[in-house]
Amino acid sequence: MKRISKTLLRHADKLCRQRWRAKLRRAAEMKAGLPPSGGKLRTIIIEAPSVCDFADNYDATVSFLIRLKRAALAEGRRERRRRVTVDMARIEHISIDAALVLAAEFDRWQVMKGVKLRPLTHSWAAGVRNTLCQLGLFELLRMTPFLEAEPDVFDDVTVLKLVSCDTADGRTVAAISEHLQWVAKALGQSPYIYEAMFEAAYNSVLHAYPDTYAFKYPPIRRRWWATARWSVPENELRFLVYDQGVGIAETLPRWKNWEHIVTFLSRIAPAASPLFKEHATMISAALEVSRTSRSGGHGQGLSDIVAPIEELQAGELRILSGKGEVMYYPDGRTVLTEHDQHIGGTLVEWKLPVSLT
Repeated sequence: MKRISKTLLRHADKLCRQRWRAKLRRAAEMKAGLPPSGGKLRTIIIEAPSVCDFADNYDATVSFLIRLKRAALAEGRRERRRRVTVDMARIEHISIDAALVLAAEFDRWQVMKGVKLRPLTHSWAAGVRNTLCQLGLFELLRMTPFLEAEPDVFDDVTVLKLVSCDTADGRTVAAISEHLQWVAKALGQSPYIYEAMFEAAYNSVLHAYPDTYAFKYPPIRRRWWATARWSVPENELRFLVYDQGVGIAETLPRWKNWEHIVTFLSRIAPAASPLFKEHATMISAALEVSRTSRSGGHGQGLSDIVAPIEELQAGELRILSGKGEVMYYPDGRTVLTEHDQHIGGTLVEWKLPVSLT
């Protein structure tokens, strides 16, 4: 009988263990609904910038969000063989607006891909962790473990935790509206102003997801995200609403007052001018036309957006939509900025003074 060498035995044992691990991996992939990878999952790491803020670091913040969407929402057999990790360890500061949009991206990731995100919060800066805990990020995304904010003296107080809502969910919409009215009374403001502000934001989302539009990244249709914070040092309330729609400029050609916008812009520049392609200019023109139009509809919704600022004759409004940014002030003055990158939807932010008595 031929004697089997120890080297051959070791080789056979190694081959057996490799085959057993491959069998376990294929079973796990089948259970998760994934195609056989034929190897280990590749890990794609998306690093966040040190400052996540649309006001102070727009380009880097939006680039980070685009990389996240590109990695997390990719389709196809090859893309499903990889694991996407978001590295937030470098973040030293995150603003409320950036936190809202980032939460919306996490929410879309979970819903569209059917995954459950697990935050590695031990590597986050304490200030970032506190901000996201206060805003209710973990509650919104049903993340575990849920963390409490560390004891500290906060300059900002969250009065409406991050909320995600479908426009068809009338019960949740009514609950948010009722909560904002309560906040208005508590902070010494007219509940009517806050209710009008919420309704304007709600109506604007109704036009954000055209049925025939081919989205680059699949959105959660009819969905929007909102939050509100009271800044103690500045004694003002910031209310923000975000949607992952096409952007205001993209919807305007389907608006019945489109011809009025073209006429308005033609007074400034010829029809072939690049101004007709700038999102900020288009948004500003739509605001002006809607303020002077009595025909209602989509334009009336834009008019309602500026109404709280005009009613109070105080505060400011910021609209980030597509590549355009418009700041609107009580005297009707606007400041326009055209960015190089698309924010991925529309972000509307009101800053209203608080008159505590």
